[in-house]
Amino acid sequence: MEYRTVHRQPRVIFDELVREAFEAAATISNVLLVAGVSADVLHGETSPVDSTLYPTVPGFYVLRYELPGIPDPRAPKRKLPKLLPPVLKSRTPGPQIDEVLQEALISGNRVTVEMLLCVGVLTRIDEGRLSASAGISGNDPFVEMVDGVHVIQRVHRSTWVLLQRPDIQSSLRGMLAPFRDDQLYTMTLVENPHFSNLEAAYVITATHRLREFASGGPLHVPPLERL
Repeated sequence: MEYRTVHRQPRVIFDELVREAFEAAATISNVLLVAGVSADVLHGETSPVDSTLYPTVPGFYVLRYELPGIPDPRAPKRKLPKLLPPVLKSRTPGPQIDEVLQEALISGNRVTVEMLLCVGVLTRIDEGRLSASAGISGNDPFVEMVDGVHVIQRVHRSTWVLLQRPDIQSSLRGMLAPFRDDQLYTMTLVENPHFSNLEAAYVITATHRLREFASGGPLHVPPLERL
């Protein structure tokens, strides 16, 4: 996932707030890979992948995920998390792309973008105006965020559950850390294209409540109603 930022005045493009955002992005990816949607990550639990921050072109930075090196056979064996896909457990690290890992990261990226967009909606629209309704389409449960009669955002029910976890909110708060700088007023989230899919980009605009959340304030989530 890329961060593109726009400022009213020139400033350092990569600073501690941006670093915090990337570190939070790595953390939330680890949470999704290790624990999935059903549990918090245990204290001290690590991700099955290593994440590295590196520049592409001036002003652009990306997170790269890699399988760690083959462990020392003499070292104590550690069980991989149960929720990790079985195919990934059996893979031997190598220079080639691991399709299972790639698919898991792409899925996690999509969920993360959805949650950030939800935060944008929750901090943009007044509490009394916004409602959340649960429904199901086919076999997929979903949640719609509604302003009056207008559907603002629709996400999978599992994404809505994740959004309310304190550890996830902490990571989302970190990803939005650049908004603590009052010179930043938009952030563009760019999803990396998957195979032949087109690149999708979404813009989050600064509001007072968004800055408050990024600075440690609570996220007010409306109660869920049934359609």
